[in-house]
Parts: sequence; structure tokens; C-alpha cells
Amino acid sequence: MNVCLSHSHADKKWADILRAGLVADGFEVWNPVDDITPGLNWHLETGKALERSDAMIVLLSPDSVASPYVHSEIDYALSTSKFRGRLIPVLLKPTAEVPWILQQQQFIRATKDVSETVRHISSALKKAEAAV
Repeated sequence: MNVCLSHSHADKKWADILRAGLVADGFEVWNPVDDITPGLNWHLETGKALERSDAMIVLLSPDSVASPYVHSEIDYALSTSKFRGRLIPVLLKPTAEVPWILQQQQFIRATKDVSETVRHISSALKKAEAAV
């Protein structure tokens, strides 16, 4: 399963740990830092990655909910039927500004035990993959 991981730059360290755990569990997780070479259009390549993805994880924090790029990625996922049941919000840090549509979904809450959080996310992705 191809997964797009949406997050703010401020949450990159957490995203990198999550990405490594999901890759170890057999998921293909797009990494813009490695997958977008210098000279390519960042927005165009992000759009292509979203088109190739089967699921999206969005890391929610005060920084990510303030990011117009994260909002655009969420909007794309919500408007694309293939992401129905495959948009997984993960609350990294408490924030009052979570997009209203995501407030209607069950969150995964990140814990201090990052490996436990990765297991919860991996399990959710496997259930979503099996549901197809």
C-alpha cells in the first residue's frame, strides 16, 4: 500500500520516525525530501504522490493545522473517493484548530511510546487495506 504522510516541517522528526516504522511494516511511504530532486516543482510532485497513494496519514499539531500545504493535502484526500476510510488523522500535539471535517473522525493519539503509536497507525492502515 502506498501512503502519503502529510505534516508540517516542524513535525519532520516525528514524521521520519513514523515513516521508518511504516516502511519496516511493508508500506511504501512517500518522502518528499528523498523523492523530489532539485529543480522539480514541489507542488506538482506532491500532487503526483497523492495520485499514486492509497491512503493518507495527516499529523496534526498547531504547526500543521496552520499550514496551507497540509490543508491542501487534506482537501485533496477528502475530495477523492479512494481515500474514503483511508485518511488517518494522528494527533501529535493538542490543538484547538483541527479542521472541522477531521473533528468528525476517530483520531489516533500519539503517545510518548512512538513504537506503540506506529503500531496503531500500521494496524489502521492494514484494516483499511483489507476493507477494499
